[in-house]
Amino acid sequence: MTGQDGSRTYSRTVAHHTGWARVEEVRDGIIHIGYGNFHANAWLSATKADGDDFSSVMVKRAVPSRDYEGIGSAREGADDGNYAGEHCKWWQLFRRGPGNGQYGPFWFSCQSADGIEIATKTLLSADNRPMSETQLVKLTRGPVAEAEVRPPARLFRPDFWLTPLRAYPEKPATAADFEVRMVSGNAAFRMLRHYPWRAEEQRDEDGTVRFRVWNELDDQGIFVVFSGDSHWFRASRSPRKPGRFWNSFDIATGQVDLERGDEYLGEPCRWFDMTPNMADAGKEQCLTADGIPLREYRTSWVGRADLTVVSLVRRAVELEELFPPAELMAPSNLGFTPLLE
Repeated sequence: MTGQDGSRTYSRTVAHHTGWARVEEVRDGIIHIGYGNFHANAWLSATKADGDDFSSVMVKRAVPSRDYEGIGSAREGADDGNYAGEHCKWWQLFRRGPGNGQYGPFWFSCQSADGIEIATKTLLSADNRPMSETQLVKLTRGPVAEAEVRPPARLFRPDFWLTPLRAYPEKPATAADFEVRMVSGNAAFRMLRHYPWRAEEQRDEDGTVRFRVWNELDDQGIFVVFSGDSHWFRASRSPRKPGRFWNSFDIATGQVDLERGDEYLGEPCRWFDMTPNMADAGKEQCLTADGIPLREYRTSWVGRADLTVVSLVRRAVELEELFPPAELMAPSNLGFTPLLE
């Protein structure tokens, strides 16, 4: 298929086998690849540059009622279409998020008699020209190998995403390796550092688990959320862009001394604003002289959290200790059977 998104044109290739699909788009030199199954409510989206390996991935599986980006229903329209000699019927798609088709954007899909998507369009409002659209160029009906619709196994492997991109500088005195445990309300936290890597695991009383591991010097890491109604993770591995002072996994943008101190577990610490000049979120930490957090205040649009240390151990930490628990990234728990490599 060919697509139009604003002034940009791009190509889309779709392969389908027994409910599973692989969708590949090329936009501005970046390859976007998706794998998924609507009925299994499983979706994976990854990117890479031409000739390079994968640089990012998002994997999601959610209870349908909580999958706000998913399709909740469809309504057959009165219009037909014909593209590359294939006849299709236009349907309007209704997502489960706010709006429910009452205001834009509006999504449409033109389906052949045997259920193949021939064209798509997205309208900002009901009477506008398409914000984006795709149209069939070529269609081949025939056997599709299962291997074509299964994602590579490395997309689920922590070691693939966390392999160091380069040699890092000597560890500074303010970046000691450590294992810290904290509590905040009904949540328990475990934090680790293996410079320049950090990891944090949050376990809530309701069973929700949030795990993130990130590189303080590059835009590299993994963020996983697991709860009773959703399970997803995202990961990326790329050098930090020049002039960018934060990464995708930590909101810290600097370290401004707030000129006050405290003491926890017999350890003195000083308070720092870790998000100077940030308006919509904040983080303040009370850090020891070797950079270990003992108390932390977090603010965001969803509320405030107050974390207090309950145990601290300074020790050598191996990078593998920062990997997410295996079950959090297990393909089977996310609805996928990956292609072994």
